[in-house]
Amino acid sequence: MAEYDAIAPEYRESKRLPFREHVERYTLFELLGDVGGKTVLDLACGDGWYTRLLRQGGALEVTGVDISEGMIALAAEQERRDPLGCRYVCADVAAFEPNEPGLFT
Repeated sequence: MAEYDAIAPEYRESKRLPFREHVERYTLFELLGDVGGKTVLDLACGDGWYTRLLRQGGALEVTGVDISEGMIALAAEQERRDPLGCRYVCADVAAFEPNEPGLFT
């Protein structure tokens, strides 16, 4: 989606706002519970902010999927700078099917 590609850098900066850490992150992990050792699929992952947090939170494998090439480029750039083992796929989440049989069952 071109509109997301156009705002990708600004979106990344918005992740530095204090409420992201103190409200969003806290709430996400409270709702998810322990992700340790699990395989996680982060649909509409944007720039991979939460994809990376899930991996840092103990998830064994994390794949982020987003339709925006710009967002996936930001996520991949961050992964290259600070590798955590996250995988990113540029695809429409409504049509996404994992390539590895049984991975997300």
